[in-house]
Amino acid sequence: MWSHVTSVYSQSSDFVFPIDADEYLAILANATEQAFVLKWDQPAFLEAVERNLGKVSEGKYFKSINGRVIPGECSLESVSYQQQNPSFLAPACTASQVVIDIRENKEAFCWEKVFSTGKDFIGTDKGNHHGGEGSLNYRACLEHQKNPATKPNPYLLSNFVLLHMQDLTYNAWIAHFLRGASSSGFNKFGDEFEKMKGCPPQAGSHYCRKWVQMIGKNFSYWEMKKVFHNEKCSGAPNPSLMLLSTEEIFRPLCS
Repeated sequence: MWSHVTSVYSQSSDFVFPIDADEYLAILANATEQAFVLKWDQPAFLEAVERNLGKVSEGKYFKSINGRVIPGECSLESVSYQQQNPSFLAPACTASQVVIDIRENKEAFCWEKVFSTGKDFIGTDKGNHHGGEGSLNYRACLEHQKNPATKPNPYLLSNFVLLHMQDLTYNAWIAHFLRGASSSGFNKFGDEFEKMKGCPPQAGSHYCRKWVQMIGKNFSYWEMKKVFHNEKCSGAPNPSLMLLSTEEIFRPLCS
């Protein structure tokens, strides 16, 4: 669907950004290990677009920077950030936190979402992770990460940050999983469940793996809540990561 819709506008657009309704674009400015600034204003956006237009794309797609959103019910202690940054003040309300990943995880970089100039757009995949050549680009990206001297990077870097405002509460998380498992045909029980434990490598197989996990938890509320916190709250940001409150981004969340 994205390929069809975007193709309508690609030839008349300098850039095309196939993003969903729950995804937001920001500009990462002054990026150093000591200082990060996220900008949302039109001048910053236009400046970033013009800078990227100046690059010789050679048909390559651009990679955005991943912005991981931590649900508001996760305490700062759960992401071990306050210990590293005692001067950081948590918001008074339960606003979500945003962690900006500056490409420390190389494999995650290859999975980050893409955009392109209008003239270079030839299509995209489901989720918009790889671009026109699909999984071929992903494998080429991983090869580049392993052998940067001999394998070219199929993507160009950018300073666009993509925030996916998804599953920010336990209820939203469980509803997303159940809906995905049902629409993918993995919501099986008994003998039918036993037949699919292998979770074949196909679109939506992550819903299968989650379904198998939840069957093992007997769909216990408290056990599933633990899974939610392990997925969404755990993991200490390393020094190359940035944490800020969405209250500072989307004002006012707490009023």
